[in-house]
Amino acid sequence: MLPSTSMAVIRTTPAGATSPVVYLPSGAAWTCAWTGERYEGGAHYVLPAPIDRIPLLLRDGARLPVME
Repeated sequence: MLPSTSMAVIRTTPAGATSPVVYLPSGAAWTCAWTGERYEGGAHYVLPAPIDRIPLLLRDGARLPVME
């Protein structure tokens, strides 16, 4: 996982992995930027990581800027 204070980008290694196990830091809930699914911090999760989508989690209250 590549952590920051408000975003987590999940690496999917080894090659071909489609469901990495990640630990989310405690103290906040995390939301998948793609599906809206919520995860409580302080626990391990198996996250879906299809070949066409990088797992991206946002800490509650974080915003992801996008261009239209």
